[in-house]
Amino acid sequence: MTDYDLIRKRLRDAQEDLNQNNGRNPDTGGNQKKGKSRWQMVWGDKRGYFARFGLALLPCLLICFMVFVSQPVNLVGTNSNYFTFSIGQIFLPLLLACVAGTLLGTAAVAVLRGRIFNWMLGLLVGIGLAACLQTMYLNINIGALDGTVIPWHRYQGPMLLSVLIWFLILKVPLLIRYFSRSNWQNIFVGLAVTLLLSQAVAPITMALSQQKATGTQGEQYPYTELSGDEQFVVSENENVIVMILDFYSTAYFDAMLEAYPDALDAFHDFTYYNNADSTYMSTFPSTNFMLTGMDTDPTKPVAEYFNESWSSDKAKRFYEILRERNYKANLFHDGVFYNGAEHLLGSFDNVYIPETGEETFTVDYPSLLKEMAQLSLYNYAPMALKPSFWPQFIELSAVKTSADYTPVLDQPDYMAQLKESGLTTNADSNYYIVQMLHGVHLPYNIDEYGNAAADPTYIQAARGSLAIMEEYIKQLQDLGVYDNSTIIITSDHGFAANGDFQMIYFIKRAGETGDEVQINTAPITHREFMATILDCIGANESLFGRSIFDIPQDEVRERTYYVEVYDDAYPDVLKSNSNATGMSNVLYVYKYTGDGTDSRKAFEEGPAEIIPLYDSYF
Repeated sequence: MTDYDLIRKRLRDAQEDLNQNNGRNPDTGGNQKKGKSRWQMVWGDKRGYFARFGLALLPCLLICFMVFVSQPVNLVGTNSNYFTFSIGQIFLPLLLACVAGTLLGTAAVAVLRGRIFNWMLGLLVGIGLAACLQTMYLNINIGALDGTVIPWHRYQGPMLLSVLIWFLILKVPLLIRYFSRSNWQNIFVGLAVTLLLSQAVAPITMALSQQKATGTQGEQYPYTELSGDEQFVVSENENVIVMILDFYSTAYFDAMLEAYPDALDAFHDFTYYNNADSTYMSTFPSTNFMLTGMDTDPTKPVAEYFNESWSSDKAKRFYEILRERNYKANLFHDGVFYNGAEHLLGSFDNVYIPETGEETFTVDYPSLLKEMAQLSLYNYAPMALKPSFWPQFIELSAVKTSADYTPVLDQPDYMAQLKESGLTTNADSNYYIVQMLHGVHLPYNIDEYGNAAADPTYIQAARGSLAIMEEYIKQLQDLGVYDNSTIIITSDHGFAANGDFQMIYFIKRAGETGDEVQINTAPITHREFMATILDCIGANESLFGRSIFDIPQDEVRERTYYVEVYDDAYPDVLKSNSNATGMSNVLYVYKYTGDGTDSRKAFEEGPAEIIPLYDSYF
């Protein structure tokens, strides 16, 4: 700073202190005469509490609206496929939280006085401006919030850049106040109003367009749901029970077995297929592929794939055969099955449809607000602070059911209920049960005994998942239905990040016994899943191809594995049924012949083919 600039600054400060009202500062008030303490100069304020309250109201409203309304409504509106509630059900509580937060925040800020109050006002406006720019221009694609660990160390460059950008943006209000001493308050208010309007238009429009009137099915609740009424019911006659433990790769299994050598003692009647490939990475489309037998087509919309897969001849015939053999089919999955469970009507029997004219769902508002606020802060935060707000895994369990609906339980609640109430039997029909559990998916939530745990290791979670299976098997034995049950314990997918495309696969057919686990090295995949189920109930049909029992251990078989990823060499695609950008834009295709060692080699060599996606599920 030159001497000339220094003189100008001192003259400006003197003019501010003396001004034109008997030496009173227009912002802070009070006589700024010689001998006045620095604290009095900083804290003194001629503006009353309610005057400061009025000035702070709009900046506080801006922040609260962004956190409690704008981002949550956009999140639900652009990801409606994955939520068990609509915008209309949550808009009012979010709006009330915004109002309450605004009033409390404004009341607290207005307690501040003088220059400290002015600084806080500038900070709030600066944060609002920076957060808006963050969501519009500065956020980058770092993957879906599905629990997968984000390699933050790879983003050190964007993190440092975000710190610099935020620092510059936060200086804007200070510069405004410096260069406009007499009009800075009006400029702050105008900027807050502009930002507020920019954040309000989209969510309010979305809320009005998606608002659901109460009264009838489809208006009150826009999609069906899976019921947990019979989650712990099995047949006295015959059972085909499929346990899908999410993310349980063979690498996790091998590490677990090394730590717990006795982990397989309870599975001596089972055969373990140690060369099983899941075909697809991630729950979508793997689970849908298992249950319908239909491959995804990346050149078509995801919604079209779901419609075609469940209406295909193969899927319809499979569930028709089950009904012909007097099997009741129940699917237990606590996640939404792509925009509700209506695709499953006619296939699974536990699809719940809310009754007309009844209030079906109530909301746990504290849970809703807490999780929505965390997601908002994660989205608005600069890259450098995102790890602090990372929610790991979106578990919006805020919608609670009323007495006429039983939710599907996942671990660790599943294990707790299994121990407390136990399995019961029904003699009216046979049962085909598909139970999806959290397994070894992040965040790990059970210990080695299958009980709830705060911070277990993946090895403990892997052992705990089998502990749940042990308890289930024991109760089947106690009920006398174990021998009449076919049991498959597998996973929807492995862990593609290191080429571990393979997942666990245990099977015990009805009537099978053994002294120890048998090992089978046949190169199987989930492509044989439906044929295997039908083989176990004696209903083989050529439409479904080979079962795992038809594949010899010495067969040389090339298998193909598909992974949805984001590749910056290809253009972005939209998320399915949304205007948001998808987390993936291409499908990597890997091919290998052999076992898990060969799949890892194929991964290291890179994809054999890259297929652009039409749209992205995540």
